Amino acid sequence: MRFGVAFLTLALCGCGGGLERASFSADDLIYARSGRVGLSLTNVSTIKLGVNLCLSQLISSDGKTMGPSEAATCELEPKIVEPGDSVEGRKTIPAGLTPGKWRYATTIRLPTGAGEKILTQEFDVQ
Repeated sequence: MRFGVAFLTLALCGCGGGLERASFSADDLIYARSGRVGLSLTNVSTIKLGVNLCLSQLISSDGKTMGPSEAATCELEPKIVEPGDSVEGRKTIPAGLTPGKWRYATTIRLPTGAGEKILTQEFDVQ
């Protein structure tokens, strides 16, 4: 139980400006390079949000960005996520990524067209 509460706290504290609108998380806390990451974004607001998880970028603990590595296979249009609904995606950790603490960032689009960056919890890449 204690681990679950700590993980939920980490996930909520690690989110960026869109925290009040969406919950964005990775499916684990440790990954190997070339490993697969499951990403999940849930719309916790009362408005429709647009998101394209395929365009998510890796951000290191010191602010370096990498990606999106699979952008060539992405659709450019964001998926509309209704209030209470979720979207999921999978990303591959690049084989040459420097080991350390990383997280994924993505942008949610509001009905006004404005974008807000949101982050997953931090995880280790080994």
